[in-house]
Amino acid sequence: MQLLQSHRQPFLMPVVHRGRRAKDPTTAKGTQRFLGAGRSRFDTHEMRNQGRTARVQIGVVVDQRPTL
Repeated sequence: MQLLQSHRQPFLMPVVHRGRRAKDPTTAKGTQRFLGAGRSRFDTHEMRNQGRTARVQIGVVVDQRPTL
């Protein structure tokens, strides 16, 4: 991701929600906080891995169609 960002290349990274939803959406952490609003929007997200931190601008697309 850092390579793509350093070259200013847009990219898609799908994230599938797993597990239970947070009881209180205002205190949700990680990708859970994007599910609380129930609408598509742009937001920022801070990713941490092995002591490195990257702040990224993301577009959140919420698809509320029922799963078959």
